[in-house]
Amino acid sequence: MSNDEDDSLDDETIERIRELRDDDNWTTTEIIEELGITRGKYQYYAYDKERREENKEEYRKKQSEYRRKRYREDAEWREEQVKRVRKSQGLDTDKEISEYEGQVDWEAVNQDLDRGMKLDKRKAVRSHRENPERIFYTIAKLSVENPGYAFSTKEIKEEYREGLENQVEDFLETNNKWNPISWFAQQHSTGNYPDKSREKHQRWNKLLERRRIDGLWYYTLTDKAQEKIEDYFNEQEEEENSKVFERVNYQHIAPDIWNQASIETLDSYEDNIEFYKEQSFSYIPIPWSDKFYDIEEGEMKDTSDNQRIREDEPVIDVLEKLRSEPFVLHDNVADSYDPDNLGDLDREEYFEKTSSDDYYQYEDDERWFIVTWADFKKREAKEMVYPLVAELANKFAEVIESYYEDSEEIVESQQLKPETVGRWYYDKKKGSVLHISEYLDMTEMKTLITNNPELVEICGFDSKTKAIEKIDEIKKLRNKVMHANKTLINSEEEIGELYDTLYLIDDILSDLE
Repeated sequence: MSNDEDDSLDDETIERIRELRDDDNWTTTEIIEELGITRGKYQYYAYDKERREENKEEYRKKQSEYRRKRYREDAEWREEQVKRVRKSQGLDTDKEISEYEGQVDWEAVNQDLDRGMKLDKRKAVRSHRENPERIFYTIAKLSVENPGYAFSTKEIKEEYREGLENQVEDFLETNNKWNPISWFAQQHSTGNYPDKSREKHQRWNKLLERRRIDGLWYYTLTDKAQEKIEDYFNEQEEEENSKVFERVNYQHIAPDIWNQASIETLDSYEDNIEFYKEQSFSYIPIPWSDKFYDIEEGEMKDTSDNQRIREDEPVIDVLEKLRSEPFVLHDNVADSYDPDNLGDLDREEYFEKTSSDDYYQYEDDERWFIVTWADFKKREAKEMVYPLVAELANKFAEVIESYYEDSEEIVESQQLKPETVGRWYYDKKKGSVLHISEYLDMTEMKTLITNNPELVEICGFDSKTKAIEKIDEIKKLRNKVMHANKTLINSEEEIGELYDTLYLIDDILSDLE
């Protein structure tokens, strides 16, 4: 049927259809007979386009939930599935499931998942027969993130194709012989696996359950596989978290940015509030009582263990703590606690001794140091961030040069500023052999990267849109670093934004390595 309503029915008839539809005294059949139209036309014109789309989406969701429910409620097929796979493996079909699953080489499974996660998406599509690990990884990821559910080949395909650009969409079309997910389901049914990947498929046959519902194959992990593979993804997440900011940021530690702290006791702080106000202080630390006075709010508050930092604490970790804490403190005496040199004095007695008023008076000038969000407005903070931003710019330039070996190819694409091209040509005439990527600013790098799907993927971005958003965040930070009259942050609320951008840069550098 044409999408143009006026080609089939006039506006008056369409309006009459909707008028009768809303009248409870009329049934659908009566409306059709009254207006002399077909049921198909009624169903099409009874709702406007937006309403029809909403109804379709609601229907799709209900169908998906219905199919998943059927899948999980049908327990008998699992035994049949296990028998089928055992038979294809030449195994005794009467063996217990636990024994069968115990034959899985979990080390090899983890290697499959590692390769599936790291495998270039385009390579995964084009070589899916020899390298099906990306398919296994996608199904495992969906199952772990949504325990208790099964996923149709259509849903797996959508997850599999995420981030892929137009060049490979023809590989993923429904009913196209090059569709990797449809190919996988077909080979799973026939057992006709390529020699190069046969062992991998046979290994994963033991881990996957599937059933055909309403014309689609649905996949999920077996209970045993779910448990094991959840452990794998948890370990990957922990490993990823442990790698955050491994490079340049850890060259800087808390003393590079802290200040000597003025501290008080519960007996002394009230007499000095006006002095701290005149000095534009926001907080008065009272460390021995685990409290601080918030000058702006005029309120006494508790401190937490998270507000204590070591002398060797990386600045980036200090920044992370300031996302949730108003300030952090370092205690030189506490940091020097060494149980091997204190005889019979245990830790509790040691801190009781060093917290006395006498000790406080004696150690005041050298003991306490503080960091607040305002310390990241210092020139020193910009100097710490600069190497990280510069390293990223260099990496982007290297990626562009390796992709466009001939500078003229970039010039001819007309994506650069005239002044950039002019400087490069001027130096070239004088004998310079530098690639034009050395002349680009961050805006030009963003243009070249985001307009090339392959560069988008090489740099670790999920899509062109994500690449633009993330590089714009980095540009914003870079401008603050490069301009003398700008500070990294201007308010306490920007601490989180600074931390997230540094995390983003580090993450991109990790991908480029």
